[in-house]
Amino acid sequence: MPDPIASAARAAVNIANSRLSTGPKSDEGKARVSQNARKHGLASRVCAVSDAERPDFDQLSSDLRAQLAPDGVLEEICFRQILHAAWNLDRISRFEADLFPDPASQFASPDYALLLRYRAAHERSLYRATAELRKLQTARALRAASPDPAAIPPMADSKTVVNHAAAAPLAAIEPQLRAMRVETSYFNAQYRAAKQSQSPASPVGPPDSRNPHGAA
Repeated sequence: MPDPIASAARAAVNIANSRLSTGPKSDEGKARVSQNARKHGLASRVCAVSDAERPDFDQLSSDLRAQLAPDGVLEEICFRQILHAAWNLDRISRFEADLFPDPASQFASPDYALLLRYRAAHERSLYRATAELRKLQTARALRAASPDPAAIPPMADSKTVVNHAAAAPLAAIEPQLRAMRVETSYFNAQYRAAKQSQSPASPVGPPDSRNPHGAA
């Protein structure tokens, strides 16, 4: 049977601790802390968005889509990864502001170390997805500028696309180049034949002044 005196003492201690606890003072901060019962969602593979956060999330999604302009399935996948990482980085910043009103207290808290790990992970994800989207969009732009986009493999990298585009103009005039090479070879052959058919010219000097008729 539980000791009623001990139970009363624990209850008094809990009440005293609750009076000493600190938390967010603003209405916005209190609204966010009221959601602490649910998971923070920073490790989720999908964006964790509450009803209160929905307008901010929709605005971020709209702004990123307008700036990045993804086209196609692969670019859309990269865009969603960018949105996921950017949204979580924004939420981490808000969590830090709510949990640690005093910046000096954050370094001694294990929660702050956890937030730092989540921040580093989402920053890496953001940089990787941004770099991959940049590669896809660069290759797409170069393919569109190529004379024959259909001849370029869909997953060709930028170097392959550039090499194909550089070779395309030469391929277009290859018949003319071949005709010029044939014509040049023909004229070279004619010149060599004409030069070989010529006999060496005999030296001809002025007539001997002592023998006007040239007799010996």
